[in-house]
Amino acid sequence: MIFGGGVNCEDIEQILNIGFDGILIGDRIESLVETYQYLLKDTLVLM
Repeated sequence: MIFGGGVNCEDIEQILNIGFDGILIGDRIESLVETYQYLLKDTLVLM
């Protein structure tokens, strides 16, 4: 799944419902950081 313009936290639930193998977020670093922190908050990202 590729987001050329970025992804926002409010999009996460819909993305999780669709399912994905990975996400590549384009040129919006703020969106990447915000989304990553959101996923960490819900412990959906495994390290």
